[in-house]
Amino acid sequence: MKIAIIDDGIYYAGKLNKSHISHFAIQKGIVTELYDCDETRVTHGAICGYILNNIIQGIEIIDIKIFEQNKASIDDLLCAMQWCSGQNISIINMSFGTLNYFDGKRLNKAIQSLIHKGIYIVAAHNNLNLISYPASCKGVFGVRSDNSNMLKRGEYGYKACDYLYPENCFVAYDKVDSFYGIPMNGNGYSFAAPVITGHIAKILWEEPNLKLEDIYKKLMNGISQQVMRADNILKKSSEIKKNIEVPIIAFTIEHYSIWKELRNKFYENGYLEESFCEMALDKKVIPIDLYVSENEKLSKDFISTISYIYDADVFLLCINKERLKVKKIWEVVDVVVEYNKREYCIYSEECKFKCGTVSEVYGCIVDLLIEQ
Repeated sequence: MKIAIIDDGIYYAGKLNKSHISHFAIQKGIVTELYDCDETRVTHGAICGYILNNIIQGIEIIDIKIFEQNKASIDDLLCAMQWCSGQNISIINMSFGTLNYFDGKRLNKAIQSLIHKGIYIVAAHNNLNLISYPASCKGVFGVRSDNSNMLKRGEYGYKACDYLYPENCFVAYDKVDSFYGIPMNGNGYSFAAPVITGHIAKILWEEPNLKLEDIYKKLMNGISQQVMRADNILKKSSEIKKNIEVPIIAFTIEHYSIWKELRNKFYENGYLEESFCEMALDKKVIPIDLYVSENEKLSKDFISTISYIYDADVFLLCINKERLKVKKIWEVVDVVVEYNKREYCIYSEECKFKCGTVSEVYGCIVDLLIEQ
């Protein structure tokens, strides 16, 4: 049985001598086999492999390195996943995820293709307890870490969670105190994922042709504890300590045509914008209900969350008027743009401007917020 671990590479292979390991990496968009992996350093992927190997032995681990200094591109991840589809791999372990909505859409398409081919995905949820991908995608065995101290090493349970599919809701525990004499603190979400990977592998070892729903049922039958605690993936936004330097421009839905024209202006002039809207106006718009509830007003948590996730020059919000009824609105947005009595009005904390055209609005905003 082949199990892929997509991560930052597996070294210290002697620690995993109960299974055969093949090493690969994405290099310039191509999966390349690596032969010299004797470097002596601890990696995230090596610990995941170690946890997996404690649960099941005699497998073939396919180590695919896409991370470098804790960073990886979505294109490299998709390249690795596509490559796996032709390598007779049974399970892919991803002890990571992305919070980016657009990355999630691309991942979901690739995941459904893999599942259709009988390749199953196990992924760790995000430690901030925000919706992340692939752990929140349909058909993916999403995993959180147990915080009840009820599970022993290598055990797992289940805790249902709003916003998630049933298969996204597994909880597991493992702890790596040291690795080759190096002290570790390995008991987070990412090290819970290979526990579930190992148990799915044991199920498929006995019955290799099971469908996803059958694997899910067998996992549920093998739960170690029925009662436990695990953080809910309920937070749409989180208080993240980050300096917010990206200008926030708000429009109400009745003025969405202004949003559309201004968005085009930013694009034409080389600015990278991200738009958050109540409605799915087009494929490049992020639904705001991913980060705020239906009747929720804007907050600092919302702003800090989107600033943490998305790299942009400017954020544009096209939202319900009620969301702007915040006591300290200028702590949340920088500018509100409206159209009243045949003129455009730009409101900020310090001033109010009136403009006759959208081009004038654009120039005013750039002068006021971006080219300071």
